[in-house]
Amino acid sequence: MSLLTIFGALLTLTTFMLLILSIIVRLGRRQLTARIDDLEARLELGAAQAREALAAYKLEVAKSYATVGLVKDCERRITEHLVRIEVKFDAVRSAS
Repeated sequence: MSLLTIFGALLTLTTFMLLILSIIVRLGRRQLTARIDDLEARLELGAAQAREALAAYKLEVAKSYATVGLVKDCERRITEHLVRIEVKFDAVRSAS
């Protein structure tokens, strides 16, 4: 065998190995991209579920935190106190 034939065979083998390596890298990149896309979708779904759960919790807190009856009772007591303060101011004003 001549040196040129050996060199040609090595060049062909190297080219073939580079082709195989590029195919492996492409497959790996595709799988990696697919996994990243899958994780991104799962993350978005989890974030959406967390937002929905938080909104539901906020609504529940708003409903149970202060009932209409408690707010009306508080308003009544504040109004009564303001009326008493107004009466005291009127008394001080008329005394002077």
